[in-house]
Amino acid sequence: MDETAAFERRKSELLKTRLAMPYQIQKCATWRHFQEFLRRQPDRPSEDNCSGDQVVNYLISADSRGKTIVHSMKCKRPLSTLCSCPVRLAFKTVDSTIGRLRSAFNDLGREGRDNPAAARTVKTYLKDVTNEQLMVGLVPEQAVPVFSGKLRVVSLAMLRALRDAEGILRFSLLRTRAMLLVAMVSLQRGKQLGETRTQSIMRFPDGQGLLFNYVFGKTLRNGTKHVFGILRSEDAVMCPVTAVDEYVRGAAKLGVKLGGHGRYLFPPCRNGKVCAGPLKSAQLDEDLKYWLTRCQIFEGETVHGMRSGGSIEKSLSGESLHGVMKLAYWKSPRMAKHYMKEWQVLCASVAGAEPPQGAEPLDYVRMNQMIGFCTAFPNK
Repeated sequence: MDETAAFERRKSELLKTRLAMPYQIQKCATWRHFQEFLRRQPDRPSEDNCSGDQVVNYLISADSRGKTIVHSMKCKRPLSTLCSCPVRLAFKTVDSTIGRLRSAFNDLGREGRDNPAAARTVKTYLKDVTNEQLMVGLVPEQAVPVFSGKLRVVSLAMLRALRDAEGILRFSLLRTRAMLLVAMVSLQRGKQLGETRTQSIMRFPDGQGLLFNYVFGKTLRNGTKHVFGILRSEDAVMCPVTAVDEYVRGAAKLGVKLGGHGRYLFPPCRNGKVCAGPLKSAQLDEDLKYWLTRCQIFEGETVHGMRSGGSIEKSLSGESLHGVMKLAYWKSPRMAKHYMKEWQVLCASVAGAEPPQGAEPLDYVRMNQMIGFCTAFPNK
């Protein structure tokens, strides 16, 4: 009896670990939305007898959450202006949603031809929406890059705010500043930083840097490691190592324990208290937007834009494409150039040149949104 209980306990532990993974959380959320959709249907089909047609109907209803404008052939407005054309889910989002539903049905035992999300009608729908969006010449937008000039303004504003900040507000300020400065020099995703475990960080022997060792994340599978270091700089306003040290010391003074096995370095705050678990990337995005807006320099930037802005600045300072790829953990030159190609259009700089200050993000936005562009051959 004791042995049977041990088996069940072990299975329960592994299930709990699996359900806590980011993909499983996304899959569960999609599955809940799909179940709610089925309950709203007149015939109220269940998960056991629904078909591919219900999956397609759910995907169509999900267009209400989309942000991609699909221009019709009759649309005469320039691509940079607003129009009355429908807004849809991007075809890649549709593809990933189908994948999560297919996995959820597999978990229920509906595999192969019995899986509604793998039905021919669903595949045809994905192909049709893909063709629809590609045929109208959609120009995919990239994240607006965040350059060090703007981050310096934000860092200075946060340092001024820290003079009078106390309690949980002070903890939040120290944490956000440390994460933003680390993100700028390391080119890591906000989500990856939020999931940083304290035990995955080591200090250089001379104290001049920190070594991060990631073994799990979006691009890491099957025990692959991603190790990178951040160095201390003489610029106290922009030094990520100093910011992390100040954050850890500040947390200790407030009674927040960050060290120990299994703890996250950057925990979130809720209802005036520090909670266990990782900080969500969306929260870091909100923090960055708040401070950019407060400094009156917000132009649509997100934390993801630090990867493109940082890679551009490293490239202009003489870093090789391979070096940028290794730091940002891009698997191919094609992926790296995807984040850097807009700069090549906007600025014919050579390696070692300093990026211009002030106007570069606005210029990027103008190109990214195609402001001033119009149809070359309008209907007459």
